[in-house]
Amino acid sequence: MRKVFLVLLLFSILISVQQAEAIGLAHGELKHDFAPDKEIVVKFQSLYYENADNLAINISGELLEYSTLSEISDDGAFSVTVQLPSYLDTPGTHMLYVSIYEDKPGSGTVGVDTRVVNRIQVLVPYDGIYLRILGFSADNIVQGADGLFKVTVDNIGKNTIEEAYTKIEVYDNLTKALITTLESEKVSLGSFEGYSFKVLWENPPNKNSIYNAKATVYFDGQSTQSETTFHIGELLVDIAGFSETVPQSRTSPFDINLESKWNSEITDVYASVQINGEEFRSYPADITAWGEQTVTAYIDASELEIGQSYPVEITIFYEGETSTRSGEIEIVPSSGFELDATNMIYIAIAVVLIVVIYLLKRLNINISFKKKK
Repeated sequence: MRKVFLVLLLFSILISVQQAEAIGLAHGELKHDFAPDKEIVVKFQSLYYENADNLAINISGELLEYSTLSEISDDGAFSVTVQLPSYLDTPGTHMLYVSIYEDKPGSGTVGVDTRVVNRIQVLVPYDGIYLRILGFSADNIVQGADGLFKVTVDNIGKNTIEEAYTKIEVYDNLTKALITTLESEKVSLGSFEGYSFKVLWENPPNKNSIYNAKATVYFDGQSTQSETTFHIGELLVDIAGFSETVPQSRTSPFDINLESKWNSEITDVYASVQINGEEFRSYPADITAWGEQTVTAYIDASELEIGQSYPVEITIFYEGETSTRSGEIEIVPSSGFELDATNMIYIAIAVVLIVVIYLLKRLNINISFKKKK
């Protein structure tokens, strides 16, 4: 009975959400620099799969008084025109919000917000010089390799910056000690001009740790700063933890928490678990650079005694390397529901039903658009 209920439950979840609509909005360039009396035209294309007659579009924001919205065409296209004035008092970024949404939401029992909002941005320059840091990144470093820092800046002032450069200070995250100071080349930047400083760090330390980096950009007697962190590491998958209790069951899940110390993705990582003279393996998994992942091995603990502790040895296999950890697990009473082969079959059937119904729904799309007048 429980198995039938499981299938019906998953099926009912699908039915409850299947009526939720999806709206997409393709668009042209959204970021623009200010110029007196400049006309900005941004074209949009709505992507609306069902109930197109309920489609609504709205514009709002600081630039609303300078903006007009065209009618939507039969194919779902429309445009927004911003006719800038000869002068805007406030420097910085001015916004116009363009949103598309359902004015009559679908009747699915699970509520879904179908509104999509895009922002047209107009940047008004500051008087004089004004440099900002758009981004500061530090690549994670493999032990024995060089490091690279990237500082991206732009001048959003009206005047030219005659000389700009960056200094990067690297600190040990634990001791706070200064490790090195690096300096970039010097450049000039015109109004609305950007630049990316790329600073190479040769022969960094081989200490596997986290480091802090502070970038200070100097420009014509002024400065601004940004900070970030990065790793120096080795090809290592560390076992951070594992299940300390296991239910007395034929298919008891045993979770192993992994942490990668490597600066790129490690694929096909799997675990071997040795308990009471038997070996159990997890399915392989991929771990992102410096990421965390949990792999699960299903072990047969049906013959182990409740309340007893048993030694466990875990071995992780990855890229021709291994990591090991030993410990103990305690056997506890089962909750009563076992994820055995039969239950797996019923779950698989439910998943297939969901996928098939979803695909049928997606393949029978009736696309139409309401023309706004």
